[in-house]
Amino acid sequence: MNEEKRTECDIVVQGKFAKWFDNFWYHYKWVTIGIVAAVIILLVCIVQSCSKEDRDIMIVYAGPNTLSVSEQEQLGRLMSVLLPSDLDGNGESVAHLNTYQIYSEEQIRAIEAQTDSDGKPLTIDRSRNTSNYKAYTDYFQLGESSVCLLDPWLYEKMLEEEMLRPLSDVLSETPQGALDECGVRLGDTELYEEYDLLKVLPEDTVICLLRPYFLGRSSDEKLYQFEVDTFCSIVTYTKEGE
Repeated sequence: MNEEKRTECDIVVQGKFAKWFDNFWYHYKWVTIGIVAAVIILLVCIVQSCSKEDRDIMIVYAGPNTLSVSEQEQLGRLMSVLLPSDLDGNGESVAHLNTYQIYSEEQIRAIEAQTDSDGKPLTIDRSRNTSNYKAYTDYFQLGESSVCLLDPWLYEKMLEEEMLRPLSDVLSETPQGALDECGVRLGDTELYEEYDLLKVLPEDTVICLLRPYFLGRSSDEKLYQFEVDTFCSIVTYTKEGE
């Protein structure tokens, strides 16, 4: 009997709460969503500003190629040499590489049309590919990186969405390998010709610069200018003695 009464009481309490929540959500849904989003953004900014960084810049590579930890570190060290200055004044210029392995639908179909040595069809984890693409797009919402090395299809999407800074905004002359108003083909740069370790990236990889964002490093004029100067240093690199 007591058990039945407790159950009935629980149902009444739960029913009142559900009714209250439905009413609250109906009237304050968008306000609540806005507050939660603002809190998340604030927490991200606080964590980023309070954490100690061991780098001066983060450069993003996104495309189908898989880079090992060793390859990422080697590319980071190469880019470190090209940095315009020691941004944080710790006596060392450091660049890191943030990578996202992402395939286009066309690339996935081309792979799935192939077979392995046993004659079995090759497969791509489409769910993981979608997750990687979301992580890639979400990362740029933080405004923490502006210098990018992108597969052509990802570059085209950035270009269509008007997220890229025109070369003419930051350079006095059109650099070697310029594809259009915003991108430079990596394989046509002197940097690619001189350093074999860059060959882990496809020749058609596009170097580009994002427009400043209202969050993260790109919202700070000094930090964003460092990204601009780094981009210019990469695309205008010339071999010693030339």
